[in-house]
Amino acid sequence: SPPRRSPRWVAISVEFGPNVLTAAVAAVALKIVFENFGAAAVLSSSGLSTAVRLLVWFIFIGVVLAVFNMIPLPPLDGSRVLYGLLPDGLARRYMTVERYGIFILFAVFIFGGSFLGYLIRIPVAVFIGTCGFSESQLRIIAWAMNPSG
Repeated sequence: SPPRRSPRWVAISVEFGPNVLTAAVAAVALKIVFENFGAAAVLSSSGLSTAVRLLVWFIFIGVVLAVFNMIPLPPLDGSRVLYGLLPDGLARRYMTVERYGIFILFAVFIFGGSFLGYLIRIPVAVFIGTCGFSESQLRIIAWAMNPSG
């Protein structure tokens, strides 16, 4: 039924879209910084290195939020996407777990937080890898993601 399918598109467009758009705009801005100033200038200038760190973190946070929100656990929007994809009978049964969703989410954080953190880095690496950064630029990006670096 069409009304059950519409939450899927709303969830994708409202949550996934702006976060990916933020990451994409930051990646384009980062490419512009690299092309106009070069790797050596980025590392030697505190202003440029701060700008690069901010852009890298905008990429990271945008991708992480997009992926995290698409996890199919209520109350996250991924549950609405999955709900829209499931056959009617399964969808009704799936939505009965919604009242326990926040507890399930807490359990995932408590017992699987480090694993979840590891898994969520994969889409970040894939996104950054598809942006066409050079090897030296990727080293700077890795440096920028290190809080103590």
